[in-house]
Amino acid sequence: MKRALFLILILGLVFKFLTSCEKNVEKMVGIYGFNKDAEIFKALSDEEIADYLADFGINGVWGRFKDKSITDALHKRGIKTFFGIGIFSGRKLWEEFPDSRPVLSTGEMLEMDGWYAGVCPTSENVRKKKLKEIDEMFAKGVYDGVWLDFIRYPCHWEVKKPKIYETCFCDNCLNKFQKDKEIKIPDNLEDKKKIASWILNNNDRMWREWKCEQITDFCADVKRLIDKKYPGKILGVFGVPWRISDFNGAIKKIICQDYEKLTQYVDVFSPMSYHLMCNRNIDWIGDVTMEIASLTQKPVWVTIQAVSQPVKMSNEEFEKAIKEGLSDVSSGLIIYNFNYMMKENKWDTFVKTIKYTKM
Repeated sequence: MKRALFLILILGLVFKFLTSCEKNVEKMVGIYGFNKDAEIFKALSDEEIADYLADFGINGVWGRFKDKSITDALHKRGIKTFFGIGIFSGRKLWEEFPDSRPVLSTGEMLEMDGWYAGVCPTSENVRKKKLKEIDEMFAKGVYDGVWLDFIRYPCHWEVKKPKIYETCFCDNCLNKFQKDKEIKIPDNLEDKKKIASWILNNNDRMWREWKCEQITDFCADVKRLIDKKYPGKILGVFGVPWRISDFNGAIKKIICQDYEKLTQYVDVFSPMSYHLMCNRNIDWIGDVTMEIASLTQKPVWVTIQAVSQPVKMSNEEFEKAIKEGLSDVSSGLIIYNFNYMMKENKWDTFVKTIKYTKM
């Protein structure tokens, strides 16, 4: 573990040096949840909205666009348009596809954790449904890329002390694991709790690597779709902002996001570095960015929070978070999200900070 952390540090320093040399590369400054009908844009035409954003250095927006006129205007000003899509999450998926509800190592079904309902990544029905939705969104002809959200095994991580679940031990997972890895679960294990215990005690490493493969394989499916039908479009991932040393390696063991494997298919990584939700200081944003950039050697557009959750965030703290998100190790940042910025009167802080922050 110490050797791995040392190598990450060295790679991080090299990456920081290389990125500091790329002065001519424009950083992404994006906003998630863009809405042209917001009060601030009410008196502006689509072209004027695009001019307003571009003049402040905003060059990417994430949203669902109702008409092509706004995306045409944004594109003319060099502003890229993206959409985000939740993959393995949602109570409605439990209801539509009952086999998608994860099974814990206790043998019990996963319950709601606040608003969060994790979905099993091996559900073929869910995977087909989500690939179809991505295809349909790209077919509209207005998007430059897609960002996959909830692309992980279950965990409600946006809290100080997340619950670490051991999942998923549903029939789909158990059957696929045995087939893919050519192993046989003993016939005398009559319930899911005993089966889970046997796997974790006898095939722990293989099991966790296999789970990571389920996440990586879905990203590969999306990449194949893009390459076949929408070449040149960007595939991004909203990642859980856990470093290898956090929660006993849970980023791979529990979340199952293997950044080094994902880099084969993912063009841009966007760790959701919500420092207040995760009870971290602002410097942590840069630490997460450096580690993921080092592991992937791909652009990192870090996502930071604008919402005062779970406690109040001053405009001064928001400004510091923006500056950390635009540090040398970052290739850009995304603000989550536009609606919260407007509600909490943080828009002026955002545009002033990005306008005068050296990138």
